[in-house]
Amino acid sequence: MKEKKFQYGAENPFTLLHDYMGHLLSWENTSGFEHTSNTPISDDADICAFAYTLIKPTRPYENNDFHITLKVVNKKNSSLDSVKVSLEMTRNGVTTALIQFRQSPAILNGIGTVDGTSRLLSNASFTARWKLKPVNNVRLTHDAQYQVSGPLS
Repeated sequence: MKEKKFQYGAENPFTLLHDYMGHLLSWENTSGFEHTSNTPISDDADICAFAYTLIKPTRPYENNDFHITLKVVNKKNSSLDSVKVSLEMTRNGVTTALIQFRQSPAILNGIGTVDGTSRLLSNASFTARWKLKPVNNVRLTHDAQYQVSGPLS
């Protein structure tokens, strides 16, 4: 890690990690991303879009609602047809408390619907924002970690 910090000009390994994570999770600056997977990407790879998520507040309190915003950017030279998105909350392990969430309908910007009937034009983007509230069925005794996921097709 020390070698990498000098290679990338960071003050210390933690600054390097912070800067890298900020770049990786940034949804405002969608240009200049580097490929970090072990799988090589060729020029003819079929990457059609990038998706970014933002959770506010980043660490919700018990019984308080929170918002999840999804931004999708079309990277193809053609439109994406039949765009469909859904949101899922998945536990990060069997020891995490089982929580149900009330989910509002998505508030959309840049696209009409996310039910498979809309089209996203070339180099365009859209955002979808959901409000979620945990159902008050049990009292938490420790942090519950959930992963935001869902299909984008």
